[in-house]
Amino acid sequence: MKDYILTNPELTTKIEQLFFSDDESTVALACELMKTGGMPPKIQNALQNQGSQLFFLIRYGLVYPFLEHTHLDLSRLGLKHIPDEIGQLKQLTLLNLFYNQLTSIPALVCNLESLKTLWLHHNQLTSIPENLDRLTALEELVLSFNQLTQLPASLDKLTNLKALYLHHNSLENLPITLKNLPQLQKITLWNNAFTPEEMLTLKETFYPVELVF
Repeated sequence: MKDYILTNPELTTKIEQLFFSDDESTVALACELMKTGGMPPKIQNALQNQGSQLFFLIRYGLVYPFLEHTHLDLSRLGLKHIPDEIGQLKQLTLLNLFYNQLTSIPALVCNLESLKTLWLHHNQLTSIPENLDRLTALEELVLSFNQLTQLPASLDKLTNLKALYLHHNSLENLPITLKNLPQLQKITLWNNAFTPEEMLTLKETFYPVELVF
C-alpha cells in the first residue's frame, strides 16, 4: 500500500531511526522502504537542501522528494549512468546532465515527454538513440563536447526544437530532413569534421536556419 509508513506511527519512528543512523546499510534500507512506503515529515524536512536530495537520489535511487519538480540538475557528478527512478519524474521540463561520463543517452530519458530542455554536453556520447524523437516538446537540445559521428534521421520528429548545439563533436554530415523542423532557428557546428565546401553547401541548404561553424 502506497504511503503505508505514514499511517503507522511506530513504523515512521523506526524508519527515522534507520535513516539517521551512521550505518550505511541501514540508511539504504530506510531509503528502499520509503520508495513505496512514503517519507516521514522529519526526513522530508532534512532533505530540503537540494544537495542532500541529489545525494540520496544518486546513491539510493530515492526519487520521492523530486516527484513534482520541473527542473533537475545532475551535472558535474561524474555519472556513468543515472538511476532508473528518474524515469518517474514525468513533470520535468529541464534535465541537466552535462559534465558527466555518460557514453549513451539512457532509455529512460526518452520517456520524459514533458522535457523542453535537455543538456548533455561534456559527456562521452558516441550515438543518439532513435527514440529520442519521443521528446516532441523539446525546444533546446545540447549535445556539444561529445564524440558523435552521426545523428539519427528521427530527430526530424522534434517539431518544437528551436536550438540544436552540436559543436565539438566528430560529425561529417547532418540529416537534411532537420531543415524541415518548423521551429528550428540555430545549429552550432564548429569543431566538427566538415570541409569548407561542405560548410558552404550546408549553409545554403539549411537557410534560413542559422548554421554556426
